[in-house]
Amino acid sequence: MRITTGSLKNRRIAVPKGNDIRPTSDRARQAIFNILAHGKPARIFPSPPPQDLNVLDLFCGSGALGLEALSRGAISVCFIDRDLSTARANAQAMGVSPMCDFITADALHLPPARKVFDLIFLDPPYGKNLLPAAVQSLLQNNWLAARTLLVCEAAREENLSLPDDFTLLDQRQYGAAQLWVWQRS
Repeated sequence: MRITTGSLKNRRIAVPKGNDIRPTSDRARQAIFNILAHGKPARIFPSPPPQDLNVLDLFCGSGALGLEALSRGAISVCFIDRDLSTARANAQAMGVSPMCDFITADALHLPPARKVFDLIFLDPPYGKNLLPAAVQSLLQNNWLAARTLLVCEAAREENLSLPDDFTLLDQRQYGAAQLWVWQRS
């Protein structure tokens, strides 16, 4: 796996062996960032996302989504997962650790936020229906800015509905994955 575009283009992303981490493929990551930069989300902020935004990579695993965001102009990325060893090692290998914050936490039981985020990636393990509880944890602990974009990935057969103060901007399917882009209204 590699960073697909930007200042870190073609840098390798290490992924541990085993089934614990299922990183978003290069092709799906490219599609996500194309939607953000050229679809409806591009009209929400002065610069196309993720440029000039504070980003949160929840269920970060290898950190691929957050690192791709940094490569494409994000101000900073906060990585949250129960095991941050791979994401931390990837950020260090790419020399971007000063732009990163790492919080070891359960995404369903987040601590109070230190700051709010404009763009949040949620890519939990498939088949466990974790997205609604993770979004609820984000809301309860004040992690979202006024116009936050949520990019959610789940298994193709999973469904996702969010509270009324979120608007669905885009929904796509990529192989076994399903992708939603929501905006907080």
